[in-house]
This record gives sequence, C-alpha cells and structure tokens, in this order.
Amino acid sequence: MKVFQTALIMFVIVALCAAGCTEAAPGDSTSSAPFWAKETTQPSEPTAAPTTLSEYVSPATPRTVETGTPPAQAREIPEQQLSPDYPIVLIDRIDFTEGPRAWTINATHPPMVVEYVVTPKTVTFEDAYYSSYGDKDLVVTTRTRYDDNSFVEVTVYDENGEIVTQDGFSSTGKYDRGTEKELIVLRGGTYQVDIHGVAAAVDLTVRVGSIDGLPEVAV
Repeated sequence: MKVFQTALIMFVIVALCAAGCTEAAPGDSTSSAPFWAKETTQPSEPTAAPTTLSEYVSPATPRTVETGTPPAQAREIPEQQLSPDYPIVLIDRIDFTEGPRAWTINATHPPMVVEYVVTPKTVTFEDAYYSSYGDKDLVVTTRTRYDDNSFVEVTVYDENGEIVTQDGFSSTGKYDRGTEKELIVLRGGTYQVDIHGVAAAVDLTVRVGSIDGLPEVAV
C-alpha cells in the first residue's frame, strides 16, 4: 500500500512539473492574458457613402481644368437660405486625395442649387517676438493658418460643355477665402457639376426645383 501511495505522489509531482514547463505560445511575454486570447483592433468608423437620387444624378468624367474662365458667379450662403424646401438630389463629401469628381444633374425643373462647404487643410507654425514689457523676453506663440496650397474650384457646365457658372476657394490667388457658398442655375436642363481641388475637402449638396412626388434624399 505504501509503495502504491508513493508512486501516486510521484506521478502527481511529475504531472505538475510538466504543466509548469509547457512552452508558452508566441506573443508578448509581458502580457497577462492567456495564450489563447487574441488582441483585436477597434475597426475604424467607415466613411459615409454618398447619397444620390439616381433618377436625377449620375457620375460623370471630370473635364480638364481650363484657363481664362468667366468670373465667379457664386455668392455667400445667407443665414436665411432661399432654397430650404427644394428637394436634395445629391449629398457627398469629396476628399481631393482621391482626385476630382463630377456628376451629371437632370435639372429639368429649375432652379438647380449647388451648395458647398470647404474644409481647407491647415498648417501650424510658431511666431516668435520680443515682449515690449519688462525684461523684453522672447515670446513664442503657436498659430494656425490655411495651407497656401488649399484650392477648390466648382464649375457647372451645360450640355454643350460651356461654363454656366463657376467659383471656388483659394488661400492665395484666383478665389477668395469664403468657405460656404452656393451656385444657382435658373434655367432648366441637364448640367455637369465638376469639383477640382488640392489640400482640402468639400461637403457638397445639390438641390433642384420642387417636383410633386419627388422623394428627397435621406440625410
């Protein structure tokens, strides 16, 4: 009996030693998590897909940027907008790291209102100067400004490829720094809306004249 008990004790000791010497699974040796636990990365929030009313909007090929175009015909969006009741047929956010964008708009029922909000790229820099008070110490402040390369151009073409209206945003150069504008086309027809830009993003909304039974794009 003593021999059996001694053998049983030895078996238990050997089993415990073997369990303690088992090789750990590859991974971070400092982690307290069991080897079967896998680290997961929180998925990034997906970019909202553009919303269009396909009966009135279709993708188009952006035209080549032209020179010597007509003067800007857009206006700043007033606080009391004139087109809140016009049905929305297109909503999109354009990041110009993806290149220019264009759409064909069926605006049989005018007006067509193209509203856009520009978010220019910004740069941060330090501004140093000597204080005019006391010991005239050197003062360094951090400032932010629009990137000099930030540029956006929105153009509406008619069916013949002629520019109907055009405006945009630029830190320095062709356009002013207004970031919220709208282009209005009063004559009905089929138009192409092009957007070109650099170092900026644009939130675009296109509306057309009220049409009985026309469902508005869900926002």
